[in-house]
Amino acid sequence: KKNNYIINIGEYYYLDNAKIVKNRITNEANLSNIKIKKLSENKFRVYAGTYSLFNAMKDTYFAISKLGFEQLDVILIN
Repeated sequence: KKNNYIINIGEYYYLDNAKIVKNRITNEANLSNIKIKKLSENKFRVYAGTYSLFNAMKDTYFAISKLGFEQLDVILIN
């Protein structure tokens, strides 16, 4: 079974804040694979992915990091 990875950009209390972050990354880094997942009533995860190869996410990781997002986590999801 192949591994799948996401880049966790951040978790936010308000959906509006998550949307602002998603739009900023989409526009400024020109990325189209930024998504929002509702984890609970007041917790929304902004992430990039999914990626089947660890190396495939490298360019996206650095593009997001250049925007000032320093607490990026790579999460294995299977």
